[in-house]
Amino acid sequence: MKARFKAGFAWREVIRRKYGAQIQVNEKEIEQLIATLPAGKGAPDKQELQVQRIVFTLPSKLDQGAMARALADADGMRRKFSGCKTMDALTKDQASAKFQPAQFIKPSTVAEPSRSMLLGAKDGEMLPPQTSADGVELMVVCTRRTLQIDDTQRQQATQELQSRKFEEMAVRRLRELRMEAQIEHRG
Repeated sequence: MKARFKAGFAWREVIRRKYGAQIQVNEKEIEQLIATLPAGKGAPDKQELQVQRIVFTLPSKLDQGAMARALADADGMRRKFSGCKTMDALTKDQASAKFQPAQFIKPSTVAEPSRSMLLGAKDGEMLPPQTSADGVELMVVCTRRTLQIDDTQRQQATQELQSRKFEEMAVRRLRELRMEAQIEHRG
């Protein structure tokens, strides 16, 4: 076991020396990693999302036909979507659709499953139509901003990202060495 630990330590040290200067971690990567870490119960949100919404209001006397039409209209509008800047123009032809301009919200203020979908969406990605108390809604995350991160979180995230990148480099280098190796079989 001692020999195995020594070999592992030596290999990591070789990789650090050889590729240490190539490992770069930027602020965006750090913020993304911190944002994906699970928040504990009662923990504050780590980021705010800039969300735009289109709400299709439903008639007071709701029937399945009206719900199906609203969902179909929302799905059609989703197919026409081409970015946050064009979202307002999508509602011009729809009388029952109301555009709500971009605003920053904390994910904890949104009910599930919408919260998970918003957090998992890429910037500029529109979520599928969903029903809510307001009607059928379409939401898109335009941008996100990370709230204040303390230094210990930032340092832990930086170390985590660096170790991941070193591990990737080690695996890549080991694969290269295996491909370069010539094995002779003596019979």
